[in-house]
Amino acid sequence: MAKNWILGLGPKKLARLLGITFDSGKEGKHDSEQTIAQMLDARLACPLLPDTTALQDVPLMTDQKGDDVERYSGVPLGDVLTASKTDFATIKEIRRCAKKMTRGKGPKAEHVAVTIYFAAIANALLFHQAKITSYSYGSLEISFNKLVEKRWMPRRLRRLFVDAARVCRNRSQEIEPQQRLLPGKKRPTRSSSSRQMTI
Repeated sequence: MAKNWILGLGPKKLARLLGITFDSGKEGKHDSEQTIAQMLDARLACPLLPDTTALQDVPLMTDQKGDDVERYSGVPLGDVLTASKTDFATIKEIRRCAKKMTRGKGPKAEHVAVTIYFAAIANALLFHQAKITSYSYGSLEISFNKLVEKRWMPRRLRRLFVDAARVCRNRSQEIEPQQRLLPGKKRPTRSSSSRQMTI
């Protein structure tokens, strides 16, 4: 069974991975970026499907049945990810499916899956005031900022990530003073918090 390449990575390793893995390989950097951009655009343009269990090559998306997901059947994935009115259950399901998409599909497809994964997390933060990952706000801010820097990132996802990074920065600033005020509680070290982060 293929191992999830992002499972258990700490914030620094994840940020470095988002920054450098797509540069590797025989293709030039520009060709690689263009390929990722095309793959991501194609994925975001594909309609959300209520059930793809029998359709292995369909670009996405969910194998959860029910009114929450079926309501968006036929709506492009990019619209679902960036809409403020997308319901919380659908966002969580997209995140779950994107996590599954990272397994054994090749580095460019993994970049697309990771982007969708973080877009779902960003939507939940911005429009549902919920954190649907165990990553800390500080780690999420690093990842969102790294994604914003990608030249292949579509404008609407870049805006989503910029806004989500700002929310994470604000939440981190709110939490840090509270942790300092708690008696007898040590602030977690970077290494210990890294070990706890899973996707």
